[in-house]
Amino acid sequence: MGVTTVTLSGKRPLPQTRLLALAGPAGPQALALNSSAVYVGVAGGGAVGGPVLESRGSGLLPLAAAVVELVALALFWAAANKARSKESPPLHAGG
Repeated sequence: MGVTTVTLSGKRPLPQTRLLALAGPAGPQALALNSSAVYVGVAGGGAVGGPVLESRGSGLLPLAAAVVELVALALFWAAANKARSKESPPLHAGG
């Protein structure tokens, strides 16, 4: 457990630095929201993993985690596409 704690804690400064750079003056609020999202993810993992573990055993946990990860990636992709579409003006045919 100590090895996991050290390795996962070592990865946090990189995205936090990027988040600060992107957020500008709202950096502290962005970091607070990021930390909250981490804990919401931990709670969500328990909310999904607990019932799966209780009803199906540990053998199904990797599959349940993969499904949750795919849903998260799909949401991330959709949000990124929405942000990109707001940045570029729409193309008009024959204009």
